[in-house]
Amino acid sequence: MSKKHIHIIEDSELTIYTIKNALEGEYIISYSANSSEFYRTFKSGILPDLYIIDLNLPDIDGTEILLQLKEIKVPKIVYSAQTNPEVIEKCFELGAYDFFKKPTPIKEMKTKIFKVLQYHEMISNNKNVNIDEVKGTIAHFFGQPLTAIGAEIYILKKELAESDDSTAYTSLLRLEKAYDILVKYYHAFKNIDSSKKLPYLNEKNILDLLNEQKF
Repeated sequence: MSKKHIHIIEDSELTIYTIKNALEGEYIISYSANSSEFYRTFKSGILPDLYIIDLNLPDIDGTEILLQLKEIKVPKIVYSAQTNPEVIEKCFELGAYDFFKKPTPIKEMKTKIFKVLQYHEMISNNKNVNIDEVKGTIAHFFGQPLTAIGAEIYILKKELAESDDSTAYTSLLRLEKAYDILVKYYHAFKNIDSSKKLPYLNEKNILDLLNEQKF
Protein backbone atom coordinates (compact mmCIF):
# COMPACT_ATOMS: atom_id res chain seq x y z
CA MET A 1 0.00 0.00 0.00
CA SER A 2 1.38 3.42 -1.01
CA LYS A 3 1.98 6.02 1.64
CA LYS A 4 -0.54 8.81 2.16
CA HIS A 5 0.66 12.33 1.42
CA ILE A 6 0.30 14.99 4.14
CA HIS A 7 0.90 18.67 3.34
CA ILE A 8 1.68 20.96 6.30
CA ILE A 9 0.95 24.69 6.06
CA GLU A 10 3.00 26.13 8.91
CA ASP A 11 5.62 28.87 9.30
CA SER A 12 7.37 27.53 12.43
CA GLU A 13 10.46 25.56 11.42
CA LEU A 14 10.42 23.77 14.78
CA THR A 15 6.80 22.66 14.35
CA ILE A 16 7.45 21.49 10.79
CA TYR A 17 10.53 19.56 11.92
CA THR A 18 8.67 17.96 14.84
CA ILE A 19 5.72 16.80 12.75
CA LYS A 20 7.90 15.75 9.80
CA ASN A 21 10.24 13.80 12.04
CA ALA A 22 7.32 12.00 13.70
CA LEU A 23 5.31 11.19 10.58
CA GLU A 24 7.65 10.77 7.61
CA GLY A 25 8.18 7.07 8.35
CA GLU A 26 4.48 6.46 7.72
CA TYR A 27 3.54 9.30 5.37
CA ILE A 28 4.97 11.41 2.58
CA ILE A 29 5.41 14.90 4.05
CA SER A 30 5.55 18.23 2.22
CA TYR A 31 5.03 21.74 3.56
CA SER A 32 4.42 25.40 2.81
CA ALA A 33 5.67 28.15 5.11
CA ASN A 34 3.69 31.04 3.59
CA SER A 35 0.90 31.87 1.15
CA SER A 36 3.17 31.99 -1.92
CA GLU A 37 4.44 28.47 -1.30
CA PHE A 38 0.92 27.23 -0.59
CA TYR A 39 -0.55 28.68 -3.79
CA ARG A 40 2.36 27.37 -5.84
CA THR A 41 1.79 23.80 -4.62
CA PHE A 42 -1.98 24.18 -4.85
CA LYS A 43 -1.88 25.40 -8.46
CA SER A 44 0.38 22.50 -9.42
CA GLY A 45 -2.72 20.32 -9.30
CA ILE A 46 -1.07 17.70 -7.10
CA LEU A 47 -3.28 17.38 -4.05
CA PRO A 48 -2.24 15.65 -0.82
CA ASP A 49 -4.38 13.17 1.08
CA LEU A 50 -4.50 15.49 4.09
CA TYR A 51 -3.78 19.13 4.95
CA ILE A 52 -2.52 20.24 8.38
CA ILE A 53 -3.05 24.01 8.64
CA ASP A 54 -1.78 26.57 11.13
CA LEU A 55 -4.01 29.63 11.62
CA ASN A 56 -1.38 32.24 12.42
CA LEU A 57 0.71 32.46 9.28
CA PRO A 58 2.90 35.52 8.54
CA ASP A 59 1.07 36.72 5.42
CA ILE A 60 -2.32 34.99 5.45
CA ASP A 61 -4.87 33.77 7.96
CA GLY A 62 -5.34 30.02 8.09
CA THR A 63 -9.11 30.46 7.78
CA GLU A 64 -8.53 32.05 4.37
CA ILE A 65 -6.69 28.90 3.30
CA LEU A 66 -9.59 26.81 4.59
CA LEU A 67 -11.93 28.95 2.50
CA GLN A 68 -9.77 28.39 -0.60
CA LEU A 69 -9.82 24.64 0.05
CA LYS A 70 -13.47 24.36 1.08
CA GLU A 71 -14.65 22.75 -2.16
CA ILE A 72 -11.60 20.47 -2.38
CA LYS A 73 -12.45 16.94 -1.25
CA VAL A 74 -9.33 16.58 0.87
CA PRO A 75 -9.59 16.39 4.69
CA LYS A 76 -8.14 19.32 6.62
CA ILE A 77 -6.87 19.45 10.19
CA VAL A 78 -6.24 22.77 11.91
CA TYR A 79 -3.23 22.80 14.23
CA SER A 80 -3.11 25.97 16.29
CA ALA A 81 -2.71 27.52 19.72
CA GLN A 82 -5.94 29.44 19.10
CA THR A 83 -8.50 28.99 21.91
CA ASN A 84 -11.30 31.34 20.80
CA PRO A 85 -14.43 29.14 20.46
CA GLU A 86 -15.80 31.35 17.67
CA VAL A 87 -12.61 30.94 15.61
CA ILE A 88 -12.62 27.17 16.19
CA GLU A 89 -16.28 26.96 15.15
CA LYS A 90 -15.50 28.98 12.02
CA CYS A 91 -12.77 26.46 11.12
CA PHE A 92 -15.29 23.63 11.23
CA GLU A 93 -17.77 25.66 9.20
CA LEU A 94 -15.06 26.12 6.57
CA GLY A 95 -14.50 22.39 6.28
CA ALA A 96 -11.98 21.39 8.94
CA TYR A 97 -12.31 17.77 9.98
CA ASP A 98 -10.55 18.26 13.31
CA PHE A 99 -8.81 20.88 15.44
CA PHE A 100 -5.54 20.06 17.22
CA LYS A 101 -4.52 22.36 20.05
CA LYS A 102 -0.81 23.21 20.08
CA PRO A 103 1.08 21.42 21.40
CA THR A 104 -0.62 18.05 20.83
CA PRO A 105 1.39 14.99 21.95
CA ILE A 106 2.80 13.21 18.90
CA LYS A 107 1.22 9.86 19.78
CA GLU A 108 -2.21 11.48 20.04
CA MET A 109 -1.65 13.38 16.80
CA LYS A 110 -0.71 10.22 14.91
CA THR A 111 -3.81 8.43 16.18
CA LYS A 112 -6.09 11.31 15.21
CA ILE A 113 -4.53 11.66 11.78
CA PHE A 114 -5.06 7.97 11.14
CA LYS A 115 -8.71 8.26 12.23
CA VAL A 116 -9.35 11.31 10.02
CA LEU A 117 -7.88 9.56 6.97
CA GLN A 118 -9.79 6.39 7.77
CA TYR A 119 -13.08 8.27 8.15
CA HIS A 120 -12.53 10.22 4.94
CA GLU A 121 -11.78 7.04 3.02
CA MET A 122 -14.90 5.39 4.41
CA ILE A 123 -17.07 8.34 3.37
CA SER A 124 -15.42 8.63 -0.05
CA ASN A 125 -15.95 4.94 -0.79
CA ASN A 126 -19.54 5.05 0.48
CA LYS A 127 -18.89 2.21 2.87
CA ASN A 128 -21.90 1.44 5.01
CA VAL A 129 -21.47 1.02 8.74
CA ASN A 130 -23.64 -1.59 10.44
CA ILE A 131 -25.48 0.34 13.15
CA ASP A 132 -25.95 -2.74 15.33
CA GLU A 133 -22.21 -3.37 15.31
CA VAL A 134 -21.58 0.24 16.31
CA LYS A 135 -24.17 0.03 19.10
CA GLY A 136 -22.60 -3.15 20.40
CA THR A 137 -19.13 -1.60 20.29
CA ILE A 138 -20.31 1.47 22.22
CA ALA A 139 -22.00 -0.70 24.85
CA HIS A 140 -18.94 -2.93 25.23
CA PHE A 141 -16.28 -0.24 25.56
CA PHE A 142 -18.19 2.56 27.28
CA GLY A 143 -20.68 0.84 29.58
CA GLN A 144 -18.28 -0.38 32.29
CA PRO A 145 -16.16 2.81 32.49
CA LEU A 146 -19.30 4.95 32.76
CA THR A 147 -20.59 2.78 35.60
CA ALA A 148 -17.27 3.09 37.42
CA ILE A 149 -17.19 6.87 36.99
CA GLY A 150 -20.75 7.15 38.29
CA ALA A 151 -19.86 5.12 41.38
CA GLU A 152 -16.83 7.33 42.12
CA ILE A 153 -18.89 10.50 41.71
CA TYR A 154 -21.46 9.14 44.17
CA ILE A 155 -18.77 8.38 46.77
CA LEU A 156 -17.02 11.73 46.33
CA LYS A 157 -20.31 13.60 46.51
CA LYS A 158 -21.13 12.05 49.88
CA GLU A 159 -17.68 12.83 51.27
CA LEU A 160 -17.52 16.40 49.97
CA ALA A 161 -21.04 17.21 51.10
CA GLU A 162 -19.82 16.84 54.68
CA SER A 163 -16.61 18.83 54.14
CA ASP A 164 -15.91 22.56 54.12
CA ASP A 165 -14.47 22.52 50.61
CA SER A 166 -17.32 24.21 48.75
CA THR A 167 -15.20 24.84 45.66
CA ALA A 168 -14.43 21.14 45.18
CA TYR A 169 -18.07 20.24 45.84
CA THR A 170 -19.28 22.76 43.23
CA SER A 171 -16.78 21.39 40.71
CA LEU A 172 -18.00 17.87 41.42
CA LEU A 173 -21.61 18.94 40.81
CA ARG A 174 -20.59 20.32 37.41
CA LEU A 175 -18.80 17.05 36.67
CA GLU A 176 -21.90 15.12 37.72
CA LYS A 177 -24.05 17.20 35.39
CA ALA A 178 -21.71 16.51 32.46
CA TYR A 179 -21.67 12.81 33.41
CA ASP A 180 -25.49 12.68 33.42
CA ILE A 181 -25.58 14.18 29.91
CA LEU A 182 -23.03 11.65 28.72
CA VAL A 183 -25.00 8.76 30.19
CA LYS A 184 -28.22 10.06 28.61
CA TYR A 185 -26.67 10.05 25.15
CA TYR A 186 -24.97 6.70 25.78
CA HIS A 187 -28.31 5.02 26.50
CA ALA A 188 -30.02 6.88 23.65
CA PHE A 189 -27.40 5.64 21.19
CA LYS A 190 -27.46 2.11 22.58
CA ASN A 191 -31.22 1.94 22.05
CA ILE A 192 -31.52 3.88 18.81
CA ASP A 193 -33.77 2.16 16.29
CA SER A 194 -34.08 4.67 13.48
CA SER A 195 -31.79 6.35 11.01
CA LYS A 196 -33.20 9.87 11.34
CA LYS A 197 -30.48 12.44 10.99
CA LEU A 198 -29.79 16.03 11.94
CA PRO A 199 -27.77 18.55 9.93
CA TYR A 200 -24.30 19.12 11.37
CA LEU A 201 -21.13 20.98 10.38
CA ASN A 202 -19.44 20.75 6.96
CA GLU A 203 -22.73 19.76 5.29
CA LYS A 204 -22.66 16.44 7.15
CA ASN A 205 -25.35 14.79 9.25
CA ILE A 206 -25.42 13.12 12.65
CA LEU A 207 -27.87 10.58 14.02
CA ASP A 208 -30.90 12.04 15.78
CA LEU A 209 -30.47 10.31 19.15
CA LEU A 210 -33.23 12.14 21.01
CA ASN A 211 -35.78 12.64 18.21
CA GLU A 212 -34.91 16.31 17.92
CA GLN A 213 -35.65 16.45 14.22
CA LYS A 214 -38.11 19.22 13.38
CA PHE A 215 -40.81 18.68 10.80
